[in-house]
Amino acid sequence: MAVLDAQSAKRNLPYFFLGYLVLIVLSLLGTRAAQGHPQSLRAGGQVFGPIMLGLGSLSLLDFGQFKSAAVGFRVVILVAVVGTLAEFIGVLTGFPFGNYSYTHHWIPYVTIQPHQVIPAFVGLAWVMIAGSWSATAAAWIPKSKLWQILFAAFASAMTDLVMEPIAVSRLGYWKWQLSGPLPGGAPVSNFVGWLMVSAIIAVIVMGHTRQPTGFSRQSKQSTPIPAAVVPLCHLVFLWTLSQIH
Repeated sequence: MAVLDAQSAKRNLPYFFLGYLVLIVLSLLGTRAAQGHPQSLRAGGQVFGPIMLGLGSLSLLDFGQFKSAAVGFRVVILVAVVGTLAEFIGVLTGFPFGNYSYTHHWIPYVTIQPHQVIPAFVGLAWVMIAGSWSATAAAWIPKSKLWQILFAAFASAMTDLVMEPIAVSRLGYWKWQLSGPLPGGAPVSNFVGWLMVSAIIAVIVMGHTRQPTGFSRQSKQSTPIPAAVVPLCHLVFLWTLSQIH
């Protein structure tokens, strides 16, 4: 029995999430060591950034309680596409977030028109935030799709609310054309836009997870760590990175 328990625990280890944590530490150490060497910083961002976002997104497979690993992987891809499309439309039209533009600090990036760029892997950030909160809601909130969607959307929007002053004021990843009343100068439309896009992502994620069981003993044993740990770790990483910069 002890052998079976050990084998089961090994299978349940969150390998992608552990890799994500390792990349966070390596990235912060590398950034600290490369201070004063902008070319080294840029090269490190080109390498560590996409890998970190990739592992953070795939952490959804560790915590998401999907019907199968293949289903979970398809959900990650679909959510990343939705997030990328939302950002593409947002940068070009201002809908639904408001008028903003990305800078050259979030690398690598893709030029979509003169003087307009979009981070190449921005969709993975949506997986890490909205996807993870959606998986948490699906696993922990008893069988109410409406409350699950509302929780996931609100938690995602609140995560962005905390992230805005770090990403805008400290790291300079994007900028708002007109300063709004929310943290980081974000307009109210940004919060509303996050609610809208995150709700769509929640519907996608919850349509591919197992039936929620709420806070039952069985649920806690099968998912001892909520997927919400991923966006929370991402916030800590961004804050620490901003202090090093």
